[in-house]
Amino acid sequence: MSYLDERRRDRAADRAEDREDRRAQRAEDRADRAAAEERARRAKKDKQREADRRRAERRARRAELLYKFSREGDTAAALVVMVCSITPAVYFQLRALMSVPGLPGRSRSPWR
Repeated sequence: MSYLDERRRDRAADRAEDREDRRAQRAEDRADRAAAEERARRAKKDKQREADRRRAERRARRAELLYKFSREGDTAAALVVMVCSITPAVYFQLRALMSVPGLPGRSRSPWR
């Protein structure tokens, strides 16, 4: 066997080894991509599951609130009437107090 034949065989073995390394690297890359895609799919599924759970909780709270209002409609109406009557009364009482001279805390009111 000559030196050239030995060198040719070494180069052929190196090329075969390089091809095998590249093939193994591609297989490893495919496995990494598949694992990353699986993680992304699971994360998306978990996120969707969490969003569905929150949506169901909101619906349940809304249904409970509507049920309470339907049972307590007279109380809700009374509260609205009370707020509508108390708000102007407080405003006019404060305005009347601010117009009395000599009270502490009285300042020039933009209401006059």
